Amino acid sequence: MFPHTAHVESVAWFEKTGPAKSLKEVADMEAAEEAIREAKRQARKQQEAEAEARKQAELAEKAAAKEARRQHYLANKDYYDARSAAQQQARDAAAGEESAAKE
Repeated sequence: MFPHTAHVESVAWFEKTGPAKSLKEVADMEAAEEAIREAKRQARKQQEAEAEARKQAELAEKAAAKEARRQHYLANKDYYDARSAAQQQARDAAAGEESAAKE
């Protein structure tokens, strides 16, 4: 009743035996229940394996896309370097104009 105390109000003991049930019937019930639990475990493992496979496929796809972008950059490196240099010159020129205007 109160889990944080040592006090126990009552205890119930449930058994699967009932009126007119033999030990074989009880064993059959337990075997059927275990088969259901095992089927659920297998289904969960299958779902986890499928999720892991999807995750690995996504990672491989991302890696392939990244490599494609890298190869594109390397193939056009001169263009990107020239563009970066032109942008830097434009920023330097703008900064020079601002400092000249302040004086």
